[in-house]
Amino acid sequence: MTWSEAGLILLSIAVFAGLFVMVSQEQNIQLSGTAQDETEIDPLGLIEEDFAAVCYGSSFRSSYSASGDTLVRSMDLLSTVSIHHANLIITRSLARHGFNHIVTLAAPDRKLSFLCHTSHDRPVRFELNSTTR
Repeated sequence: MTWSEAGLILLSIAVFAGLFVMVSQEQNIQLSGTAQDETEIDPLGLIEEDFAAVCYGSSFRSSYSASGDTLVRSMDLLSTVSIHHANLIITRSLARHGFNHIVTLAAPDRKLSFLCHTSHDRPVRFELNSTTR
């Protein structure tokens, strides 16, 4: 046996030993973004579910604000729910889902605007319109 054949045999043994170590070890590889996306919950989706009890439809209507950084969502109040009861439900839902509720602006018996911030300090305005006149 020559030196080159002995080197080739040692190299083969090292490669197989490395493969055995790689296969036998427990793999904890996590793909970037997939596990984080599953654990991160959208607070607007949860708010929509709560607001569905007092509003028409299953989702918000997108609206636009005068300032470009404020996220505005609009909804219509069910005729079977009073605007005062809806105010209570929505305010509690905002607190439960981590929104920083600043103020509620009211037009008597017609409209409520909930001004708040998300947990990431993004300004949000929810507008609740009464369809009964």
